[in-house]
Amino acid sequence: MHRKIIENLRKINAMAKSVLLFILLLFVATWLIARPAVFIIPPMYEYPEGATLLYYDRATGAPFFTSTDSYCLYSTGDVTTRCRNAALNSIGPLLTNLLTTLPYSEWAYLRSTNGVMYNP
Repeated sequence: MHRKIIENLRKINAMAKSVLLFILLLFVATWLIARPAVFIIPPMYEYPEGATLLYYDRATGAPFFTSTDSYCLYSTGDVTTRCRNAALNSIGPLLTNLLTTLPYSEWAYLRSTNGVMYNP
């Protein structure tokens, strides 16, 4: 009698592990397909509080953390107010894939600029 109970518990345990593995694989597949990313708008004249945007479907090769300043560094090599405004004007397609808007995150901002804080 005890042997049957133990065998049934083992079968249930194996099935539970299989279901958890399936759920994990499904989550990973969804993550890879959606390709989420974070775009940070640091506090500036137009956005005194700043913002952190979580969106999906980032471009191939695009970093997970991006900001107006990292965009400027990549495109012009310098962070200026004019370049920041241009970066803000170019995020229209990103807004169509927006998941949520969060408060400004300095931690995420520093990830996008390799640990450097810019104040043009």
